[in-house]
Amino acid sequence: MEQLSRMIAVLKQNEELFAALYREGGRLFPALAEEFERIAREEESHASLFAGIQSDLAAHPDRWRQGRITLETCEGMQMRIKAVLEEVRQGKVAPRFLLTSLASLEQSMVERSLHKIIETDEPRLADALRHISQGFTEHFRRLQDLEARLFPPTQPPLF
Repeated sequence: MEQLSRMIAVLKQNEELFAALYREGGRLFPALAEEFERIAREEESHASLFAGIQSDLAAHPDRWRQGRITLETCEGMQMRIKAVLEEVRQGKVAPRFLLTSLASLEQSMVERSLHKIIETDEPRLADALRHISQGFTEHFRRLQDLEARLFPPTQPPLF
């Protein structure tokens, strides 16, 4: 159960790091700061859901099982998020890099497949996991919209 507890802690931290990345978006693109802040708050709500899952795991360990994705995979994702955040905060990259990095991370996040990381048969808790997983698709769509608004295409779309 200790491994599963650590995994949930890493997932919570990843959500908090994503919130920090979105806040950097608000700093870099002040005209859309409110939208970046809205997404950051959603990431924080996901972190809160993981905190609740952590509490439930401690109280009811029989409700939870580790899935097929390993702790090392989640920690590797966390290292990627931290590296992007550090580069952005240090001004080592162009502002648009943040948007492309966020999109890439949202698309590759293992949390999109939470059912492969942590499993439960408790319906209320399974719904919370689904809510978090659906957030990745929604955030990716919103990032595409933000990028199009910040950097309008110079060519018409092909499709």
